[in-house]
Amino acid sequence: MRRFLANVIDSLLIWIPVVVGGLFISDYLGITDDSSYANPWGTTPALWALTGAETVVVVLYFGVCHARWGRTIGKLALGTKVISLASGEPPPYGQAALRALFFIGAPLVPLIGWLAASVDVVWLCFDNRRQCLHDKVARTIVITSPRRSKLQVPFGESLDR
Repeated sequence: MRRFLANVIDSLLIWIPVVVGGLFISDYLGITDDSSYANPWGTTPALWALTGAETVVVVLYFGVCHARWGRTIGKLALGTKVISLASGEPPPYGQAALRALFFIGAPLVPLIGWLAASVDVVWLCFDNRRQCLHDKVARTIVITSPRRSKLQVPFGESLDR
């Protein structure tokens, strides 16, 4: 439930502004959205560029947050954290980017994208470690972690919070 609620918070913070911004841009440029579940990219090159840009922004948000801190704002609020199975630390940038790209990019695969995204999320219900497929692909796991941690400040100092 924590993962779901953290995703709701992140959706409010990143997805809604990105999608609303995309709607304004597509309206301003006169881009017609002819995408569908079977073809999430549509047939318009301008829509491809817009969808690609939105995807990059969201993958960067999740990838950088997970690599840098092991958590997004939603995960911080709900006390969860993403760690690498290999090190027990936040995943390196490449591993975090792969995790984010699988999670965000799955619905963009023509014909089977939404099925893949659904299986990805439902997988954690049947997994002993409660990993989604994007966790398995990136070799990460989501753990419960205290919300309070040391706050890094410039010059390498830290403050207990």
